[in-house]
Amino acid sequence: MSATHDPERRRTPRLDLLADCLGHLVTLDEPVHVRQIGEGGMTVATAVPISPTVEHEFRFTLGERAVHIRTRVVHSRVQVRDDVVTYLTGVEFLDPSADVRAVLADFIRTAQAVEER
Repeated sequence: MSATHDPERRRTPRLDLLADCLGHLVTLDEPVHVRQIGEGGMTVATAVPISPTVEHEFRFTLGERAVHIRTRVVHSRVQVRDDVVTYLTGVEFLDPSADVRAVLADFIRTAQAVEER
């Protein structure tokens, strides 16, 4: 896993989430904070490291819609601030259903429209 990440390498752009978006890492039964999201993946912050060797399932809510999706880790780094350790991990969505893709696309379109105002 690379400590630095080149956003130009992403297949789809990610949207920085200004509001707190909480989710759940089902695989480890851990809460997550979704920091960025795109149609192809997301960046999450956790209190524990996420293994890059296995697939992980996440649950989170976008607007009024619940999303449950399988992912794989593509990069990870550790952030330490005021003695608090946070793991920032970029994950790629694996075979999202048509419904999940539609929820993601709608959420991103709506968020971008709000941002442009």
